Amino acid sequence: MREVLRATGVIARRDFTALVGSKAFLLFLLAPLLLVGLIVGATRLHDRSAQPAPAPRIGLLLPAADAGRIADKRDEARRRYGIDVLPELEIAVAAHADRHSAFAEEAIRRSCPARSPVRS
Repeated sequence: MREVLRATGVIARRDFTALVGSKAFLLFLLAPLLLVGLIVGATRLHDRSAQPAPAPRIGLLLPAADAGRIADKRDEARRRYGIDVLPELEIAVAAHADRHSAFAEEAIRRSCPARSPVRS
């Protein structure tokens, strides 16, 4: 009877060490820790990137008469509907039709010099 118990103990010990020493068992133990680590890391990255977006702006190149009407309509919409989140208008007034591209380039340089596609 003792030999049977001893043989059973040897087999149980070998099976236990084979199971605990395997990579699958370690992965089974570490999977919840990895999952929690990924969730915490993703949450921290999301919190860092949650910065307020800059206010939207619209650039317009218009003749002087149209530019004034557009600005008046925007102000009227703000008053009438109580809309405070309308984008700001960057209006460049064009004096002549053939000079539109020069005015557009100047408006782009003034509004966002870092992103200006126009090279000097």
